[in-house]
Amino acid sequence: DSWHLRGLTLHECGKLEDALAAWDHCLTIDAGHVESWFNRGAVLAALSRYREAEAACDRAIELGDMGPHAHFNRAEVLIAQNRWDDGMTALDNAVGRFDGTGWVYACDTEAIVEHVLTRTPGSAAEWPRRIGELLALFQRERMVPVLARSLLATIRELSGPTLTPELARAWLEAWEGQAGPDTHFAMEMSLRCLAAAVGFRESKD
Repeated sequence: DSWHLRGLTLHECGKLEDALAAWDHCLTIDAGHVESWFNRGAVLAALSRYREAEAACDRAIELGDMGPHAHFNRAEVLIAQNRWDDGMTALDNAVGRFDGTGWVYACDTEAIVEHVLTRTPGSAAEWPRRIGELLALFQRERMVPVLARSLLATIRELSGPTLTPELARAWLEAWEGQAGPDTHFAMEMSLRCLAAAVGFRESKD
């Protein structure tokens, strides 16, 4: 447990590789330490080592981690690998374990939304379908505010050099089209902020 706690401290300090080494050491002592497998998966995902992260998430779940976090992590790493259908199945499983504290999962959802923006094959052509599926899932579970907060986090991507103003506009329009006029108030506010960011980007370019 001391090595597990050491990993948590290093992770909090942003020392991801050192945290990973600590959890790896913990697993040499106890190969069934569920928390270390779970945290190993999370840090590997943060390091964009998605295949290894998937294996770690699977191991944590096999060992009995049936909470939503492990399933959210698994969904994230599958979507990051462009395995959309598998990722949505995992995400459905995760939100089905929702316990009423939606704020806990905001970071997980933020990563998933960012992957839709930056890793979708065919880019804008796939956005409406994938956004529509996300919205349907989060509406069903009454978690739209979590998704709306995650959408706000994409503003920094839209402001950077990676996406053209045309793609930024397409991202906004895809969300507006799927959300519709009767969307949740939180999503409406996020879309207004997103529209302002896209407009500002266009005025600069």
